[in-house]
Amino acid sequence: MADSIGTRIMKLRGQNETQQQLADSLGVSRSLVKAWENNDRPIRSDDLAKLASHYGVSADYLLGLSEYKTSDFNLRNACEFSGLSETAMRQLKAMKSYALSDLSEMLENEKFRFIISSLDDLRAAYNRCVPIMNLVLMIKSGVPFDDPELISAVDEAALYLPDDDPHEESFFDDALEEFSERYSDLRMQVFELNDMWSDYLESVIPTRELLAEGKEIYKGCK
Repeated sequence: MADSIGTRIMKLRGQNETQQQLADSLGVSRSLVKAWENNDRPIRSDDLAKLASHYGVSADYLLGLSEYKTSDFNLRNACEFSGLSETAMRQLKAMKSYALSDLSEMLENEKFRFIISSLDDLRAAYNRCVPIMNLVLMIKSGVPFDDPELISAVDEAALYLPDDDPHEESFFDDALEEFSERYSDLRMQVFELNDMWSDYLESVIPTRELLAEGKEIYKGCK
């Protein structure tokens, strides 16, 4: 759900500008700014334009119609079409033509797209591993079972653990075994992703062959 205009104004104003300072900049009263932030008063189109200009954002962003702050129409459309952030789009625009060509080839390459899609699986494996790891460490360090932090840790790890009573002697062993399996899975995925990345780079630039030939040349020149 998009933020209300009042929430957006408060976020933009942040800690560096008071309501009175904003009101003075816009030529309105502080009570009106407060009413906007509390969503008690609708904002007039001329005041909306002043706000947008003051913060360097689009009126659509202030109204919650866009998640992108930029007032650059083309940039905002590119962000909405691609799903990339404004910063990412600006970096793309600033890239040299040869870099853009390389990036285009990467996105067209099936191996590269598979690597990117594999990151979601890796992130999921990591997210499964961390709650159990935290629980195991707390139990191992002797945190009492009635400690609120341990109870919270049990709740967070509950999705990935057997339905054992945390007070049972076997609970720690079960949690440790589960963590071992999750960790092994995560470790294997990291290795596989590294191998895929190496294979992808080799398919783009045959560095292994070049380095091997270079080594032979170097040895022959000594």
